[in-house]
Amino acid sequence: MGATNINPYSVNDDELDSVLLDGHVTRQIGYFYVPIHIKYKFSKQFYINAGIQAGLRNRARDLFINSYYDKNDVQLKYDIRNRIKRLDVGLSGGIGYKFRGTGMNLGLTYYYGLVNIDKWSEQKSKNSTFYLYVDIPIGAGYKEAKQNN
Repeated sequence: MGATNINPYSVNDDELDSVLLDGHVTRQIGYFYVPIHIKYKFSKQFYINAGIQAGLRNRARDLFINSYYDKNDVQLKYDIRNRIKRLDVGLSGGIGYKFRGTGMNLGLTYYYGLVNIDKWSEQKSKNSTFYLYVDIPIGAGYKEAKQNN
């Protein structure tokens, strides 16, 4: 999760601020998400799913980027874990396709966060993203062959 082209802000160091304030910021937030979905098949191959998704933040940083001598030659990684809430919860849903005979699934899911993740800002910041996924079953063919014997 994250954002790009955020306006730079002060890091409370006059020397760093003078170098960084003309650039831009890329926010990088890492979460471990667990979706809980209900799946509805409307044909043998196609399905939709919907439900909730909860996430636990494990990393949060702002990457300040500016050009001083060369393009993007100044970078500063700034830890913002104390600014970003540890838990995120939202709604998710999507569509998928199950390949015949393989058990593999290909799908697209959209996540819409319900939690304002920024503790400090008065402006609301909520996560939202699209996920493209592939499910590859491991050992499913062995179980089916064993049941048929």
